[in-house]
Amino acid sequence: DDRDVFFRSNKGLWRVAKAGGAAQNILPRSERQNVGRLAADAAYLYFFLETSSSGKYAVARLSKNGGAPETIGPIGNPTARLALSDSHVYFFREANLTEDALAKVPKAGGPAETVDGSGHSTGHLTVVGGNVYFTDINTVYRAPK
Repeated sequence: DDRDVFFRSNKGLWRVAKAGGAAQNILPRSERQNVGRLAADAAYLYFFLETSSSGKYAVARLSKNGGAPETIGPIGNPTARLALSDSHVYFFREANLTEDALAKVPKAGGPAETVDGSGHSTGHLTVVGGNVYFTDINTVYRAPK
């Protein structure tokens, strides 16, 4: 944002001032609660947070000021990316044993909706205008948000 840079590591979520100084751990990693991926809007950081089922990650958010993380969505694919619109977090979740589906959940939490069931979660993911764009190794896909 205008003041800070936010990043994740194997020790949690961090904030460091753009002006310099020491990084501050705003969400320390606890045992079996790793953090994956990271996207941000003006007030929150959005990420995958490991659940009590080791190896399963749910969509979560944390105020940029720190505090306790909130789970806002279901289990997703933590190796895939997150993208934000003004109102939703976009992510991939398991559709079946071999494919993922593109889904969205309101930023404040709530039920997830399937956006596209094409099964491609290996590349980039972004929201531009009224569409969500995502890629695999060969193709760019577009779906209405």
